[in-house]
Amino acid sequence: MAKKKKEKRGPNLSPLSLLRLRLDGLLHKSGWAARDAAAIYADLAAVIKDISPDHYLPIVIKAVNDADPTVHERLMELLPAWVEQMKTESVLAMLVEQGNLQPQESKLATTLLQACGLEVSPVSVDEEHAFHTAFYGADELGSQGFIIILWYANRQQSRVRGLNFLIDFNPPWDGAVKDVMTLPQRSPRDMVAQFVDIWRNNKVHIDIDELDAVAAKQRLIEALACNQAQNIRLPRDLVLVRDLFAQHVLALPDDADTPAFTLDDFDQMAQSGESAESITHIEQTVGRRVRLEDGKELIVMGDPFDDE
Repeated sequence: MAKKKKEKRGPNLSPLSLLRLRLDGLLHKSGWAARDAAAIYADLAAVIKDISPDHYLPIVIKAVNDADPTVHERLMELLPAWVEQMKTESVLAMLVEQGNLQPQESKLATTLLQACGLEVSPVSVDEEHAFHTAFYGADELGSQGFIIILWYANRQQSRVRGLNFLIDFNPPWDGAVKDVMTLPQRSPRDMVAQFVDIWRNNKVHIDIDELDAVAAKQRLIEALACNQAQNIRLPRDLVLVRDLFAQHVLALPDDADTPAFTLDDFDQMAQSGESAESITHIEQTVGRRVRLEDGKELIVMGDPFDDE
């Protein structure tokens, strides 16, 4: 009796999850960018197969933006015709106008659309509708807090995006930014319900204040000053969203009490000091320090999520 051939098993990865890898394979392939337009279009069609334009376009744009200069220049010549051929001009325009691309990718996409004869106006932080609102929350134990800054993602002001900064008041942080999370696009109501109101029902009471643009920037820059004072490097996830930070935090208005802080300060803090991730790792695996009411420090061993 013939033995059944064993099925080859492997991870069931979606085409979208492999797209950037496949694109980079093409863009770094020797001589690929020198091929004729039809061959390049066929290769692009193959790697985006079964992926919707609103999902593949941001990845294609980012891959082209990151490509070597020669490849970048060649693709910028070919992509306008490809976008028209794929009938995706309106999708690309929507991604730009709703602020769903990073600044550099948005600029590249705008250039492509102009070559297609379309003029678009990306969301700009200089426009009045950019900032939506912000929230500051801190627990009653004086242990942790957060600053959430939200901005409009479209001109209709029906969608918002945001950044959620985690603040730790225990040593060695002493009010520094410990982590950051990029908040996905939502309606303003859903965003507040999912990422702000959820804390109002937390078992530990948290006071939450709504902030205007000036107060939000001041509160966050004060937290970053604690990173400087404690010589704690900026969290890796914050460094990765440098452009969003510059566009939606640093560009907010100042008043007389706002501490001075520039992108040069940000870049310096991204490279020097003790790693925020290494401190967090020690807290999660060895023990963490808490400050008592009398100012003394106490080391707590064990799981930081253990109620006891």
